[in-house]
Amino acid sequence: MKKFSKLWITLCFMAFIYYGKSQDFEVSPVIINSSVEPGESEVKIVKVTNHINVKTSYILKMSDIEIDENGTKRYVKPGSTIFSAVNIITVSPNLVELNPEESGEVSVTIAPPYNDFSSTCAAIIVEPVIEQTALSADKNFTAAIRIGGRIVIDIYHSPASAKAAKATLSDFREITKAGTEQREFEITVKNIENTFVRGKLYLIAANMETTVERDITSIPVNLLPAASRKYKFLLPSEIEPGHYTLSAILDYGNSDTLEGMNLEIEIK
Repeated sequence: MKKFSKLWITLCFMAFIYYGKSQDFEVSPVIINSSVEPGESEVKIVKVTNHINVKTSYILKMSDIEIDENGTKRYVKPGSTIFSAVNIITVSPNLVELNPEESGEVSVTIAPPYNDFSSTCAAIIVEPVIEQTALSADKNFTAAIRIGGRIVIDIYHSPASAKAAKATLSDFREITKAGTEQREFEITVKNIENTFVRGKLYLIAANMETTVERDITSIPVNLLPAASRKYKFLLPSEIEPGHYTLSAILDYGNSDTLEGMNLEIEIK
C-alpha cells in the first residue's frame, strides 16, 4: 500500500510539472478543410513534434464540435451532433511514440459516402501521455498517466458541389445596458442550409436627413449547418445626433447574394 501511494504521489508530481509545459509539443495543421466529393477520399497529413525531454506517446482521439448561439465552442462526445464527421474520418495511427525533438506523421483520411452532400465537421484531440512502464517496474500499476494539455485539430468537410450557403437575419435590436456610454446592438444569424456559412456581417449607419453613410464595423461569420448565433455591435459614441437607419448586411463572400435587415434609431 505504501509503495503504491509513493508511486502515485511521484506520478502526480510529474503530471503537475508537465502540465505547466503543456505547449511542449506541436501539432500542424490545427485546421483541416476538405472539399472531397461523395464517394471519393483524400488524405491529410498531421505532423506531431515532441519537445518534452523524455520519450512520450501522443494519443489522437475523435470528438464532435458544438458551438452555441453566443459563439462558445465545445468539444463533445463523438457522433453526438447531427453534422458529425466522425464516421467519415479515419486516423492512422492514433497513438504516436516520439523521442525528444522527434516528429511523427499521422494520416487523416476523409471519405464521405456516395450521395451524401452534407457539410460535416469533427475534431481530433491530441494529448501526451507517459506509459507506466517508463516510470516504474511495478507490474500491478498499469494505467497510463496524462502529463499535459491538449491541442485540438478542427476538421471541416463540405463537398465542392454542396448547396450554396443560405442564412436568415432576425431579432435586430438594441441591448444597451443602463449606465454604459456606448450603445450596443444585437442580431441573430441562422444557417438554414446543410452547409457552412462563412462570410462577414457588416453594420452601416445612414443619416436619414443627410443620407451620409458610415461603415461601423465588420464581424467574421462562421456557422455550422442548422446553427444560429447572436452577433453584437457597439455604436461609436462620436456619431452626430440625428435619425439613423442601421443596416446589418451579411456578405457570403463567394456570391452576389446579400442578406440585410434594418433598424431605425435616434441619436441625441
